[in-house]
Amino acid sequence: MFRITNFLMALSLGTQRAQLVHRTGFTCPRPCLLRPLFLLLAVIVYKRHLVKFSEV
Repeated sequence: MFRITNFLMALSLGTQRAQLVHRTGFTCPRPCLLRPLFLLLAVIVYKRHLVKFSEV
């Protein structure tokens, strides 16, 4: 019981948060990663194109 109480207190204070954050990637993937690869690359090319012409 003492260990569980300390663990819950540590979670409430945020000290254990860094150790548990890495688990969220396995449970809820980012929506942008579910898109097809060519769409992701198209956005990268489009952004570089905008940056190139905004510098001129």
